[in-house]
Amino acid sequence: MEQSGGSYCKCQRRESSESYSGNYTALGLYQGMQKALLKEQITPPAYMEILAEELQLRPDNTKQAVYSMYCFWSGEKALGSLTGVVKTEAGFSGGREVVKVTYNKDEISKDAIDAFAQRNSISPIIGNAKFRAALNDEDYYLQRSLYRYLPLSEVQRTKINSLIGQGIDPTYILSPSQERWLQLIKNKTIAKENRSENSFKTEFLDLKRVHSL
Repeated sequence: MEQSGGSYCKCQRRESSESYSGNYTALGLYQGMQKALLKEQITPPAYMEILAEELQLRPDNTKQAVYSMYCFWSGEKALGSLTGVVKTEAGFSGGREVVKVTYNKDEISKDAIDAFAQRNSISPIIGNAKFRAALNDEDYYLQRSLYRYLPLSEVQRTKINSLIGQGIDPTYILSPSQERWLQLIKNKTIAKENRSENSFKTEFLDLKRVHSL
């Protein structure tokens, strides 16, 4: 029985290794964790799905488009809600308020974004639009919330800004560390410094070092 049990364990380890090893890139490790969770019938947390969106971006599948609307605050809110849209930037083009959208064409097509835009009184700009960033107005809703004091990835910034604009609590797309840091910020344990626009990796590791929870 002991020998049989040992063989069974070795078989299980080998099976697991064959299923999840071989690709040690960040995306490969994420996919391995995702498979392991799904095998145990556990839904991957939302912050992992956000991470996957970022890891799947490549130069050949990342595209940009510019849209005009009456207010770029509402434009970022609306366009940032789309799955596959990974970044929105408020700006001006030809005297109009516009939003430049960065999207993953493997997740959403330009036609799908155009159709959504037109249903929301947003117009796609045809041709090469000259875009001038409105840095003081980018991520309008995020920048007026406590979330701006957290280190956030680019996709997190886009989605949190959209969710706040829609009146939806975005806490569910934070990682456990980010959630704990948010609570410390609310309790005034961590200083209120705008970290959302700085290097995500630098700010995250700095907070992790000082407030390792």
